[in-house]
Amino acid sequence: MDFINYQLETDAYSYADSNDEIDFESTAIEYGNIEMIRYKKYGQDQIERFIRLKQKEGLSIPKAAAQYGIPRSTAYELINEFNSSNRTVLPGNNPRKPQNKAKKLYPTHSEFLIQLFDQNPSIVLEQARIQLCEAFPGLEISIPRLYKHIRKKYALSLKQATKYTAERDSLRTLQLCFDIITQWKANEVDFKNNCVFVDEAGFHTQMIRGRAWSKKGDPAVVQVHTQKGVNISIIGCISPFDAIMDTLDKHHKKGMFIVLDNCRIHHSQFVTDVITRRGYKPLFMPPYSPFLNPIEECWSKMKKLIRRNPLDERDTLTPHIAEACLQVTIEDCNGWIRHAETYWDRCLEKELRLK
Repeated sequence: MDFINYQLETDAYSYADSNDEIDFESTAIEYGNIEMIRYKKYGQDQIERFIRLKQKEGLSIPKAAAQYGIPRSTAYELINEFNSSNRTVLPGNNPRKPQNKAKKLYPTHSEFLIQLFDQNPSIVLEQARIQLCEAFPGLEISIPRLYKHIRKKYALSLKQATKYTAERDSLRTLQLCFDIITQWKANEVDFKNNCVFVDEAGFHTQMIRGRAWSKKGDPAVVQVHTQKGVNISIIGCISPFDAIMDTLDKHHKKGMFIVLDNCRIHHSQFVTDVITRRGYKPLFMPPYSPFLNPIEECWSKMKKLIRRNPLDERDTLTPHIAEACLQVTIEDCNGWIRHAETYWDRCLEKELRLK
């Protein structure tokens, strides 16, 4: 700390009737030359005696500091520094932390982070920080600052994760999907005009939403009854013309395709014989391609409706399933079918990450 010391060129005079004691040598008034005086630095011996006096005599900080000419504010700073070291290191002897570590993130750091999160989307920020600092020696960054950087610069956010089977993008799966859709087109398969979609789904009484509301800082908890109950599996069928299974005959829909997923049991002789004897043709989905089957969206809507109101031990599941079925409309089915058809060309182009 610096202050300006002024020195008088002429003698100063005091009034006889003044009771104020003025030390003219210590006053900082001068009309002429200006001299800069450095803030006084107290020696280690002086600081050590001040701290020992306070500890042994039990004096207050101002009184102990006054005996060694240490200002009150400086004395408090010295005591705080001494206490922060668990009273083991005298003030001024604490080793200074090196300040040569880089704290600013540059484009090379950002590129490394983007590749890191692309390769491992479920990585935690602590692991990302460690790998970043290992890749760039000398870099130092905190987790909050790393989080702020990836949020603001690249709009990355933590979301609920969904599983994606790696086999979906294998060359074998892509080629199978390409071959099957090519065959569909050759056989004049038309989801909107000559297909009926069949699938099965499971339900139980402890179905809840994956997200729930709670106060800030409190976990989201949804109470369910102890007994999970039996699983109920149902077979469903949707089509764009309000006709399913046995009613197909009444609507003269012989020769239509009954679309099934790639489950092994669907390929059994028993299933295919039942379909062909009724005058229909089985049509199987490519492996790992649920996005091509519109009925998957139907199950999603029904389960979402059931999860909105968790069941208690007095409820039965079957009426809730029936009520959810009534919420599925022809407009829903047509929309799901149109959406599934948009994947045909994408499969022919062997696009990755379809879901």
